[in-house]
Amino acid sequence: MRKISIFSLIALFVLLLSSCTDDKLVFTTVDFEDVTLNGDTILKDTSFNSKNISFDNYFTDYGGGFTAWSGFACSSKTDQLTAGYTNDLSVYNTNAASGSKFAVFYYSSYDPVAYFSFPNNDEHLVKELKINNNTYAYLSFRDGDGYAKKFEAGDWCKVSIKGFNATNIIQGSVDFYLADFREGKSYICQDWTNVNLTDLGLVNKLSFNISSSDNNDYGMKTPAYLCIDDITYIQ
Repeated sequence: MRKISIFSLIALFVLLLSSCTDDKLVFTTVDFEDVTLNGDTILKDTSFNSKNISFDNYFTDYGGGFTAWSGFACSSKTDQLTAGYTNDLSVYNTNAASGSKFAVFYYSSYDPVAYFSFPNNDEHLVKELKINNNTYAYLSFRDGDGYAKKFEAGDWCKVSIKGFNATNIIQGSVDFYLADFREGKSYICQDWTNVNLTDLGLVNKLSFNISSSDNNDYGMKTPAYLCIDDITYIQ
């Protein structure tokens, strides 16, 4: 589903018109290369910033080596072989979309909504970003994992990307299928794929909601992860 308010259309028109008088638009691409990772080539225990965008992270240390996180992490891991949740910070690819780092998003219905957002209630047009599956989700779609099912005809998993303005009003939503086995398809995303977000108009923040055809009474069984890189927005 895609929708955009008339107010965003007007604001977007004004932005583009003013930019055109300068003969060019000024784009910034968030590639996460400015994020400092720890010795394990990951960062999953704190919120972080990259090129003027803040990424929410919810981390809990239960003690005894038991931890949990949701929201956004940053990683450079590319292990495509190891199945299961212990490999939740690897992209199912040989590299990031550009450079060596990327963000990993994990959706948890038990934690507050995790956003990536601009500071000071600023609103920008987010032109696009690139999405891919992480290894945990990809191998679960392909093979099953003992909890989630192996995907078959009719199954699907998608992310709904919602944009909000500075007053927290939703501006629109864009869906992207991480796996799609409907209508004869057998698609699982394994390449960095560009997702156009211009339909969202001017936004202050974005949220990511992952849903699936594989559910039980407790919620979604499919691993609720995706990888993000190269977020491009107009200054």
